[in-house]
Order: sequence, then C-alpha cells, then structure tokens
Amino acid sequence: MASTAIQNDPRAHELLKAAHDRAWRFPESFQGFTADIDVTIAGSDGISGTVDISGPREMTLTLAAADDITEWVKQQIASMVGHRWARAYADGDGRYDMVLEEDGDPRGSLVRQLNDPFTSSYRVLNDAITVVNRQMGTTSFTISMQTHGTASDGRTLPESFTVSYRNSETGALERAEIFQDAYTVIDGVDVPLERRVSLSDGTGVNARQFRLSNVRLHS
Repeated sequence: MASTAIQNDPRAHELLKAAHDRAWRFPESFQGFTADIDVTIAGSDGISGTVDISGPREMTLTLAAADDITEWVKQQIASMVGHRWARAYADGDGRYDMVLEEDGDPRGSLVRQLNDPFTSSYRVLNDAITVVNRQMGTTSFTISMQTHGTASDGRTLPESFTVSYRNSETGALERAEIFQDAYTVIDGVDVPLERRVSLSDGTGVNARQFRLSNVRLHS
C-alpha cells in the first residue's frame, strides 16, 4: 500500500469535495416539508401518520405506533433528510486533516480522516463515495454503496446500500441492514419518497418500509 507522508493532503480534499459537490442536496432556501406517511412492518397491520420537517434536526412525527417503531421511523427520516440538507464542504468533512491512499481496491481511492472523532474513512470512485467507515465506541460500521440514482439536476442520490455493523474489538459481524431509497420531485426539489430496510442480525430477517405521500414544501 502506498500512502502519502503528508499529514493533510490536498489531493484527498479535492477527491472528497468533488464527491460532495456531485451529491444532491436541498437548495439553500429549502425550509422543509409536511407529508402523510404509511409504515409497513412485516407481520403487522399498516400504520399511518403525518410528518413535518422544518430543519435537519427538527421533526414532528405523529404515528399511532409503538415507541420503538416511532423512534425507528424518526431515525430513518432524519437520516434521509439530514444527509441531503445543504451544507458546505468546509463545514463538514473539510474540517479534518486527511491522507490519501491508493491500494488498488476496485471500490476506489481511500481517504482517511486523521482528527475525526469517529476515525472516519471513505472510498471514492468516479466522483462518488462508494464506502464509508466509522467507529463509535465498541461498534464500527461500514456503508457500502451499491447504486446511485440521478437527481432532477443530474447530481446523484443514494439508491441502494448496505450497512454492516461489527464489534470493533473482535471484528465479529453483529448485524447488517440493506437499504433501498426512492425520491420524488416536488416543485423542482428532490425529496424523500420511500425507504425499505431489511435487517439481518443472526436471528432472521426483519423487513420494514415507510412511504411518504401528499408532500407539501414549506414556503
């Protein structure tokens, strides 16, 4: 493996910023939306409710469901919305020192962040992030992108990906989640439409889905 000795390699920033700029994000003027939501859990009746998004961390979810299901839906919507909210590269990954490694991996070049609290690293190929690695306590996780969709302006949106969780001390795989996302265009803005998740944790496969409808943008 050939690794640069530079402690903050501008080539690493150029590579990651190009992927950042190519990924679809909401316009700076975006103020959120309201929508109806239908949740489907394997083995359960359908669940309906409403959701109001007014910021990347500001959500009101009304759902006649058990607390664990409601919390799961909140987390998933927050993830879809938060990753799409407008944010300058310099305010996110651009804050960290990085090194670039070329190891011949078909998933792309490896960018390691040196002073990130989650020991993050990325693989980048053709101006798109293909792998994300992070560690949180005794758990490490890897996001492996399978396919990207095309947003209304030609930029990219995540379409299908897998998240694998491992014990960071033993390396043992603890669970894996397979995601399939869909977006729709409302008044020229690509907004979340649907997320399907299949979870495997060694005890079987648990499938869940939510779908938004009657989406109305805040003005």
